[in-house]
Amino acid sequence: MLLAYHPSNGSTIALMDKLWFGNGVALSPEEDYVLVADSIQARIHRYWLQGPKAGSAELFMDNLPGPPDGISKADDGTNYWVTIYSEPSGLMSLTRSRVVRVLVAWTPRIMRLLGVQIPKRGLVLKVSPEGKVVQVLGDAKGKVTYGVTSAVESNGRLFLGSIRRGGVPVLDLNNAQ
Repeated sequence: MLLAYHPSNGSTIALMDKLWFGNGVALSPEEDYVLVADSIQARIHRYWLQGPKAGSAELFMDNLPGPPDGISKADDGTNYWVTIYSEPSGLMSLTRSRVVRVLVAWTPRIMRLLGVQIPKRGLVLKVSPEGKVVQVLGDAKGKVTYGVTSAVESNGRLFLGSIRRGGVPVLDLNNAQ
């Protein structure tokens, strides 16, 4: 659910209620829309705050290569960084049932508890305002991008955060391939 809080009167209203697992958000540079990650559905939605589409939502990106988590503005002032926490589960595409999809989303945690090894891969995508992928950052062994939940760009470097890892990996974007 995407909520809006109005400090002037203390009210909170729901802007979007069709999200299965709302996660990261990012405001556009002009503050005319907000992007919202839906991790369970592997989608990103755009909710219009101003202009002719104000009050409406649309699909911004679909069929992402895994569950999106954090979204932040890139330093170029136009694009966004989207973190993909892990590889998607193939089971996710087999059902449209919300309950089954939520259970499948928990599968990696259950597998870890059972001692089953799962691939440690995650990605960071640079995305245009039109929802097109501009750049993909990841590492095959998962040493840097596995479990990534946030990405913040500053002075040619990308700082990565994770709720599962200690420390803050830093990518030099001038040398990233």
